Amino acid sequence: MIIYENGKREKFNTTDNETSDSEYSIEKNKQKTEKVIDTTEEDTTETKKRYYIVEPGYVLGGGDFSNMDRLKFDFITNYKIDSHFAWGFASGVRYFKEDEYLYVPVYLNLRLQLEAENSTPFVKVGAGYTHLLIPDENEGSVFLTSNLGMKIKTHKNFDVLLSIGYDFQTRKLYDYIKQTENIKGLSLNLGISIY
Repeated sequence: MIIYENGKREKFNTTDNETSDSEYSIEKNKQKTEKVIDTTEEDTTETKKRYYIVEPGYVLGGGDFSNMDRLKFDFITNYKIDSHFAWGFASGVRYFKEDEYLYVPVYLNLRLQLEAENSTPFVKVGAGYTHLLIPDENEGSVFLTSNLGMKIKTHKNFDVLLSIGYDFQTRKLYDYIKQTENIKGLSLNLGISIY
């Protein structure tokens, strides 16, 4: 209220200004909330670009001179290029039952699937190096692997992977003369993808 010298009094209504300030404050808070939600969604999308595969299996087959059936176990970290392609790094073990040899392969993994979210066929190929860990003879060789399989969607964070594949590597023999044996085999695999 303002009182003039002539005694006149005048009131000001501040309700409109207060309402305007309140609406401005609400709109500003809304924009902040939307920005936080957008950032969270971006972080979630970025996280889902990386996923993991745990894949045990059994390899049927042999070398040029001997039976070389073996147990296998691979752990793979993949990064999505888009909804169909992914690449990553893998490591694992190959345990040769007959000779009790343990090889550790490390390889680059490439993967193609037809669909992103649903159950879908996939193809996987890998190439790298495998090292003989037991017995320790400082031996290694090239390592190649490939899989053809089916991804079965079971949960938003999990897939079941069924596949058949082909493994190839070499090893050195020292019986009479030094020579190289090619070791190959058909693999049967049951894996899980974790997102």
